Amino acid sequence: MTGVVLWPNRQPASIAKVVLTAASTGTDATRVNELQTDAPFTLYGLEGLDYRVRAPAYDTRQKLYCKGSVEVPAQSKSVIVVLEPDGVNPSDKRFFPEE
Repeated sequence: MTGVVLWPNRQPASIAKVVLTAASTGTDATRVNELQTDAPFTLYGLEGLDYRVRAPAYDTRQKLYCKGSVEVPAQSKSVIVVLEPDGVNPSDKRFFPEE
């Protein structure tokens, strides 16, 4: 599956983390530690499963954490994750252990 991560203003996120999680179990199937580009990402999982794609990011210009999550049905081949503001501290510290 391919996808893109967008900031709240719908501009491509130049840096983000992406996690593919099996919807039925909540188990992480694939984790991209950090995208360093605004190009599309590619995630690999098993066919026939529904997934959730999560993407946390830190906006260095606004000094603000953002997060996004999208449910992805089994037949989907692409996904767009639109981030929303999460605050000055991340709500899920697992993605930002340095904080």
